[in-house]
Amino acid sequence: MVRWPNRIAPARRNELMEAVDLVPTLLELCGLTVPDRVQGRSFAPLLAGRPYQAREMVFAENSIPEVITANSMEYAYWPGKGVAGIRHPDAKMVRTARWKLTHYPGHGGELYDLANDPGETHNLYSEPQRAGTVQNLKGALLDWMIVADETDQIAPKWLP
Repeated sequence: MVRWPNRIAPARRNELMEAVDLVPTLLELCGLTVPDRVQGRSFAPLLAGRPYQAREMVFAENSIPEVITANSMEYAYWPGKGVAGIRHPDAKMVRTARWKLTHYPGHGGELYDLANDPGETHNLYSEPQRAGTVQNLKGALLDWMIVADETDQIAPKWLP
């Protein structure tokens, strides 16, 4: 949500965005240079009514170790072993305008057709006719992890 009276017109948008897009957007709106290493893409042009190329996919992951460490911020993460000896669920999500895939390596996943099931009530992950969609979206997740400097999270179970 962004509000800036007399600069940004109130509107509701459907473009796909990620939380990492907020920092470069705010920097651009303030007239500041966005450092090269800042992740995300500015959506300031969209807010200003200028041409904007929306994302085709957005990504997220479940990484909340304080939930399993009784809200302690004192935790060490060991790849493959989890946090405090507890293997935290490895959940990754990719969303397009139509599809949402949440994948749990080694434990299946969830696939929803958001155009026909916006409430995400019918999981299509295991349906044979959706195997190609699942595989394509899992490939997109793997590509995202490779380019997001998250190579320590690419376990052999992710590889084809």
